[in-house]
Amino acid sequence: MSKLHKSRFGLAPTRRLAAASLGVTFLGFLLFLGAGRKPWDPVLSEDLLPPALFLAVTVLILLILHLFRYRGDAALPGGVLLLSGFGVLAQVRMGSLNLQEGLSPGNFAFPIGATLMLAAVFIFRSQRFKLLERFHLIFGVMPLIGIAIMIVLGTRYRGGVYGPGLFTPTEFIKIPVVIFLAAYMAHRLKALQDVGLAGLGLPLRSLVPLGIYWAILAALLVVQRDLGMFVMLTAVMLTMLYLGTNRISYLLYAALGSAAFGVLTFRFLLHGQRRFEAWRNPFEDPTGSGWQILQGLSGLFAGGLWGAGFGEGQPERIPIAASDFIYAALGEELGYVGCLLLVVLYIGLFRRGYMTAAQTKDPFGRMLTAGLISILAAQTFLNLGGVTKLIPLTGVPLPFISHGGSSLISGFLAIGLIMAVSESTCRAPTKPGKTSKRKSSAKKPNRRQMKP
Repeated sequence: MSKLHKSRFGLAPTRRLAAASLGVTFLGFLLFLGAGRKPWDPVLSEDLLPPALFLAVTVLILLILHLFRYRGDAALPGGVLLLSGFGVLAQVRMGSLNLQEGLSPGNFAFPIGATLMLAAVFIFRSQRFKLLERFHLIFGVMPLIGIAIMIVLGTRYRGGVYGPGLFTPTEFIKIPVVIFLAAYMAHRLKALQDVGLAGLGLPLRSLVPLGIYWAILAALLVVQRDLGMFVMLTAVMLTMLYLGTNRISYLLYAALGSAAFGVLTFRFLLHGQRRFEAWRNPFEDPTGSGWQILQGLSGLFAGGLWGAGFGEGQPERIPIAASDFIYAALGEELGYVGCLLLVVLYIGLFRRGYMTAAQTKDPFGRMLTAGLISILAAQTFLNLGGVTKLIPLTGVPLPFISHGGSSLISGFLAIGLIMAVSESTCRAPTKPGKTSKRKSSAKKPNRRQMKP
């Protein structure tokens, strides 16, 4: 067994990553307290609440995983804690995490999400995640009904539809949609792999029902003006098709479909036209539609290699710095090195998720894990790509770091399900010492029988 394989089991990697997250969080918090503060200024007890909350939740996660003998991929909870430490620091810096405000949902999204992650692990461990497969039709219908209700009863704000308190309900449709897709593809995996002559055909009998469902979902999301969610879910679906079938034809047709969708969006949706024009030439309207992109790029450029220092930048100049443009605000204060470290952490988390999917023998579990980790990967790419002007802005938050309780909670829930699949399918083998000892004692010949 390789060292990499051995490191996947046990809680030692989790403890090391949790210790690293605590160290980074408290160091950044001290830097933030020292920025712009005179030596004789007192430190109020309220200022210590965010790091104390992060410490309590981290210790609780480690304790519960130890007590319930979690034996899945140990890097998954550790990586999430490390990213969440960056998120807590960023939200304290932006002023969006203020525990003095009371029982605000956004202030307690981190402990709520961590609780749901642990609940998902221990509810769906030991192959119990297969229960989700039985109810995949219900999970497929739930998002359609939920979006329709929000279109009728929701509140319009900046072109989108939100719930009470600007709550984003569409964040919670990602996991049910992935559960439905995972079950649908797992049941029809052989048919989906049959792509005809030269690998360029399409199994229409299996794809037509999926296409009808996707058309209804797309229509609802377009009416709700949540194009970012539709782009993300479509990318996840295509990734699942490719990973499940290993057929390049799905990627080719996906590229054609994406181009067609872009043309239709640009021609018929005014909201899409504005975002595309702002991405193509932000200087055409520098104080209007191009303001966000230009200010975000200015913040990244001002950070340079090492950044201005945590707490020493001016993130208030960047619109929606706590949510959509949190990466630009961090780039200004942490510089290129800090941004690179953040990207490396994301890549490490995604790599572990895809490794779990590759080692899962159950078709539904494999597709479910691939879909859930693809959600986080696509969300990260859409956010970073929009902030750096690689792609048009989609309004998608950065997982575990951006302000937004619904996004943070759904991200934790996705990781919890992946951990449950990881524990169910990637358990560490028993120690060979005891087994070999028993076998040797059972097969040990009698000394008297060995005498001639």
